[in-house]
Amino acid sequence: MPQIELLACTKIFSKRQKDLADLEKSSILDLCDLKKLRKMIEEYKSYLPNPSDPNLNLNHLKERLEMYRDNLQGVLKAETELRVHA
Repeated sequence: MPQIELLACTKIFSKRQKDLADLEKSSILDLCDLKKLRKMIEEYKSYLPNPSDPNLNLNHLKERLEMYRDNLQGVLKAETELRVHA
């Protein structure tokens, strides 16, 4: 069975408005393992001839993906603090 992160990547590296709308309005990104998704994005981005193409959905989602990264870092920090105080 395909991983949800692969589905997200197909939409992230697309230029289609429908894919962008799916990423923004559905729960696809919420269902992803964010650590795995960020790793996949970085890996796949290296294969693109022009990763800074302004038409790529990736470049429309940077702010949202950074928000997910910040949330993930906050969760990891909270888990670490719980372990230390337990």
